[in-house]
Amino acid sequence: MLIIRLINCLYGYILFTASGGFPERFVNLLSRMSIKAWDIRPHKGVIHGKCRARDYKKLCRAAKKSGMSIQIKKKKGLPFFIKKYRKRLGFFLSVPMFLIFIFVMSGRIWSINFSGNERLSEEYLRQLLRENGISEGIKQSDITASDTESAILSSCDELSWIALNIDGSVLNVEVRESIESLDPLDYTHPCHIVASKDGFLKTLETYEGTKIAKINSAVTKGQLLISGVIEAKDKSITFCHAKGYAAAETTDQLSFEVKKRRNLLFISDYEFRASPEIFNIIIPLGLLPSDENVVISNSEYRLTVNGRRLPVACHKTSLISFQKRSVTLSDKEALLLLMSAMHEKLYSLSKSCEILDCRTVLSNTKDSFKATVNLKLVESIGIESEILTD
Repeated sequence: MLIIRLINCLYGYILFTASGGFPERFVNLLSRMSIKAWDIRPHKGVIHGKCRARDYKKLCRAAKKSGMSIQIKKKKGLPFFIKKYRKRLGFFLSVPMFLIFIFVMSGRIWSINFSGNERLSEEYLRQLLRENGISEGIKQSDITASDTESAILSSCDELSWIALNIDGSVLNVEVRESIESLDPLDYTHPCHIVASKDGFLKTLETYEGTKIAKINSAVTKGQLLISGVIEAKDKSITFCHAKGYAAAETTDQLSFEVKKRRNLLFISDYEFRASPEIFNIIIPLGLLPSDENVVISNSEYRLTVNGRRLPVACHKTSLISFQKRSVTLSDKEALLLLMSAMHEKLYSLSKSCEILDCRTVLSNTKDSFKATVNLKLVESIGIESEILTD
């Protein structure tokens, strides 16, 4: 039945109605004149049916002999479709071109997927593949998986294993990252723990070595806190790598200055440009300016289908033009910039030590706003000092 429907669509057929006259004679004439008609059925005195397009003239003669009137309801099939769009040459050319495109591109890589990477980004892995001649659009026959895998592993120490598998038009890349090895601390060479700056010792924890300094006592820069020399009960001496933690109350002074006369950049123009990309070939639409006062930023919008990247993208280029202007800040504006710089520095400092006290002295001159910050801190002051032995 399906084959018959397909044949009818290829030859074309007509849906018709016949009314009046002698229906019985009309049906007999269809059979006698070998007219290919089907789905003949009466409904409220009107005969409905279908016939081949080439038999329509015979159908009209049969209707005339039986005194019936024929009316065409619909024309279906390939001949009528071609006739309807015969003046649209582009439509008929696009069909074979599309088939040729599909045939050619079915043998190329459309998308590259990665799995197993955690530390390494997909962009880094794509760059490794590009360096070995593999990217979207490459012929599948040009990919030698074993050679590419060996070349990537020899050039990238971050990978311990890689496998390339082709699935249709998709290249699946599976990787295993190398285990990060931490550099072991060197505890073999003997050393002391000394103070890195002046202060008032608050905490001293000795893990290995001989405790020398006393808590709640003043220490100076370079003073010995934990010795790497251990004296046994029999007066014998051994050297070790001293380990410990020392924290002291220290003072520090920070200086900040903001000039009131400043050269600032103002945006004078803003422009967007779009460049299409097909199979890693970017088609630039216009030349980029070489002016140093123009900042160029690029962003990529990749076409994806069901989560898979396709080798089609649009690159958006933003051109921002700046003009330098010399301006004089008001006292309020200069103070805001000064406070912002102070806050950023103190916030960074608070991550590594405890701030006990902070006193700020501001000074306003004709050309600048200055600040001097006096700090009282509790910070780690213990550093290693190597013991030189013969």
